[in-house]
Amino acid sequence: MANHIQGNQAWYCLDLLEVLCQLADLGYATLVRPLLDYPLSHCPDVLLLGVSQINTAYNLLQYEVLSCVFPALLKDTKNSSLMNYLWHLNPSLTLRGFVDAHSDIICLLRTVDICQDLKV
Repeated sequence: MANHIQGNQAWYCLDLLEVLCQLADLGYATLVRPLLDYPLSHCPDVLLLGVSQINTAYNLLQYEVLSCVFPALLKDTKNSSLMNYLWHLNPSLTLRGFVDAHSDIICLLRTVDICQDLKV
């Protein structure tokens, strides 16, 4: 996991992420999305790992974060251990990320490599 957050470490707080995810599911997604601009640009891996530990009725925010962050993390070969951790943390969300990113040939090839490493 990244060690690049300095000062405010709110994005490590699962309670905060759970409240934001619940608010998004309750119809407040347009108000919640701007709050995620900072972590999406400065610590996307932390945000993805955090929301992957949250389960809400619709998982709206989790899927949005996944679609924004997953392809870039998947393409970077330095993130193999992060992908492994994400798979063990939330296999269904990780699988959704693989499926959503399959149209990009680089993501597809990385998915094959990661699945071989995970023996899945």
